[in-house]
Amino acid sequence: MRHRKKGKRLSRPMAHRDAVLRNLAKYLIMHGRIKTTITKAKLLREVVEPLVTRAKIDTVNNRREVAKVINDKALVKKLFTEIGSFYKERPGGYTRIIRYKNRPGDNALLALIEFVDYEQFYKKPEKVSEKDKKTKEKVVEKDQNKKISSKEEKNVKEKDSQKKK
Repeated sequence: MRHRKKGKRLSRPMAHRDAVLRNLAKYLIMHGRIKTTITKAKLLREVVEPLVTRAKIDTVNNRREVAKVINDKALVKKLFTEIGSFYKERPGGYTRIIRYKNRPGDNALLALIEFVDYEQFYKKPEKVSEKDKKTKEKVVEKDQNKKISSKEEKNVKEKDSQKKK
């Protein structure tokens, strides 16, 4: 009997299950959104949420406790500087699970697990070609010239109205 045993086994030994969840946690912190099975996503939430809660308060002890789970210094730094500070005012619920579709091979339910409002700190810079940059610069210059010319016209009209009085 499995009385008071938390979580699913995932048909793996304990060490393998822990390794899978640690790797999923690393990829979630790295990318902000990952696609996995629904069961793994629910277990991953139980691993990641306490890490983000610890990352909200930047102390040496918290960094060491997080580093026990995530063995990558760069990811620990990212968790504490970007993600922890972003969710400082949020009391919990840092991740969301969205049911995605069934996997074609074995028909397993897939899900997207992502940080809430992850777009704000995981934005990818848009690739802009040089031609687009040049055309944008020309448009900005034209707009500035139009604004200047309209201001000059207003000044001229004001001067004319003052002369007439």
